Amino acid sequence: MQSFTEKDLASELEEGFKLVPLPLTIDGVPAVLGPQIHVVARINADPVSGHFVLVRATPLAHVLLGCLADSKGRPQEWLELWMQKTDYLDGSAAAFQEHLTNATWDARWRDLGESLRAGEGSSVIATALEGGHLPPVVLSVEQGRFISLVDAARGQKLGLCVDDDLLENAGLPGYSASTDRYLGTVGGDPAETTFVRVRRDSPSNGHVFDLDATEPPSPTPAAALGLGGGGLIVRRFAPLSLEDFSDVASGRPWKGMDNARKIFRVPGVYRLLEDEDAMRYGTAHLFSTPQGRAGRLAEALYLKLQVFSQALRLVRGHVRQTQLPFLNLSADSFRVRLGAVGFGLPFLWTSQTDLVQPGGAFALPLRNTTLRYFQGIEPLTTSVYRPGFVGIAQKGTANVRIRKVFPPTEEGMAMEGTIRTSERLTNDENDLLSVNLPLNEGNVDLLGHIDFTQARSEGEAIFRTLPQTYSSLVTGALRSVEGSTFSRLAFNILSPLSTPFDLYSLGVVALRLLLAAENNALPDVLDRAFSLAHEAAQDEAGGELTDRIAQAFANDPRWRETLGFEHALFTKSTEPAATESDLPPRLWWATLSFVLRLFPRLLPESYCKGYGDAPPLALETVFDAPIRELDGLLLRWRAYLLGDWRQNQEISRVIGSISDEF
Repeated sequence: MQSFTEKDLASELEEGFKLVPLPLTIDGVPAVLGPQIHVVARINADPVSGHFVLVRATPLAHVLLGCLADSKGRPQEWLELWMQKTDYLDGSAAAFQEHLTNATWDARWRDLGESLRAGEGSSVIATALEGGHLPPVVLSVEQGRFISLVDAARGQKLGLCVDDDLLENAGLPGYSASTDRYLGTVGGDPAETTFVRVRRDSPSNGHVFDLDATEPPSPTPAAALGLGGGGLIVRRFAPLSLEDFSDVASGRPWKGMDNARKIFRVPGVYRLLEDEDAMRYGTAHLFSTPQGRAGRLAEALYLKLQVFSQALRLVRGHVRQTQLPFLNLSADSFRVRLGAVGFGLPFLWTSQTDLVQPGGAFALPLRNTTLRYFQGIEPLTTSVYRPGFVGIAQKGTANVRIRKVFPPTEEGMAMEGTIRTSERLTNDENDLLSVNLPLNEGNVDLLGHIDFTQARSEGEAIFRTLPQTYSSLVTGALRSVEGSTFSRLAFNILSPLSTPFDLYSLGVVALRLLLAAENNALPDVLDRAFSLAHEAAQDEAGGELTDRIAQAFANDPRWRETLGFEHALFTKSTEPAATESDLPPRLWWATLSFVLRLFPRLLPESYCKGYGDAPPLALETVFDAPIRELDGLLLRWRAYLLGDWRQNQEISRVIGSISDEF
């Protein structure tokens, strides 16, 4: 096993960068002393991104690179500094513009922090800076520190003003109910308080100045933090995307993060990922490199499955805490970091997956029922990580006959009816049918499901409503309409979106990790995987799914062109192609079988029969069966990695030949 030197694992920054400590106070309250949070800053500002290293951006935050350093400025751990955006009128939250205020924006920020901390394995680090508003500061590269923004006339420090009464008494919009933000002098006489508007389009009067009336004058985002008094969330740094990790495990080098117009070389063990020859033939990152292509192939697949297992558990833990699905999962929802390297341990075995994007769902309010259906906060757009229908509701008009009204129970009143329409009716028993029934006492929404056990003619179906609670007046009116027919009633059929929708997204993530490569695009992989599932589903007499997949590959070797295990390893055109002797084929068929079952209703063996097939009060249980089966699959992969498959095959052949003689 290759050993590492201190130089190999050096945590020092490249030349041209320095560490600058964040201010030690927040809202005037001293923070806890000790190892201090620093921001990584360029000595010379980049024309595009300024002085700071932007890791990524989200709708709510700019994520900057930072670190925890000791009193001598030596890095101890690399961090992500999530700086709350305060320029939220730029269209990034278009869906919330109607009700957007500083108070609602801050509430979303608090929800983000709670969401990122939810579940198991959270990488959020609690700090004294987290609960308040960052003070406005400006970077001084020469002094190696941040300088507080002050009122130039009085020399007093400025901070975000959240006092509604103080602002309104000065003739300005209050903080809570507006989108305007003002800085005010900290600790001064309220009667003499002056204000600095963060945005030039905010209302102004004789009490208000612009940022050019501060010291330092006219601070720019390129060198300033906290100008709008945003919040701060600190997380452990996860520099690798899932795609990055997949490529690295496949033997491709990783040069660093794209930042502005050049690559930022991440310090520490990540520098070992830069050498292509070392990544493909060295022993620093894999145990099995000395065993050649077959060893690297098996270990790469195992590590990818291990990372996917972590992602699956993170999603389950988050759903268990929130009891909400995600509806927005993709490969970008996860990042990977490498842990401290022990002596003789390949560093890819230290990988830790982090969940870096919160869920994007809320529970639909359904009147008169405890049923829970979910919808995305943002409109669901087309993506390779989402089913094609993306939860579009079906609408139309229909003739409805109320066939029977059942006696009320503790859960409420239910009824049975017939619906006839020229629209195409649903074929999913989990889809929710909503019919608007006009009564003299007012319109009533009937919620229920189509009963597929009772066959009807084309365009007609039987439906049964869910038990719903009504007032005594409405209950009496509903009883009186038994046997009545209503013409041209408006109806909706809503496809339920719950955690099986997330399972679909995770299935695509698994295909990306295991099979997608430069010459094997993810949409093509997904299309061929669905085609393979369709063929396996048609083979009713083929036994278990693993056997049917094996038979499909035997019948048509072209399946390997897209779905063969050789895509998990990067090889040059001059190298020989992988063969079935490089890996036990049945282990790969079992892996494909597991991945295909993640997609709801794709196969008879799919873990979920539809996108709403989840217990409403235990949404996380959808992930339990996949986690159990993946644990068993990983155990088989470890047994193969730590055993000698070829020797076992040879022994098996010898035993077989002896048995034939007797």
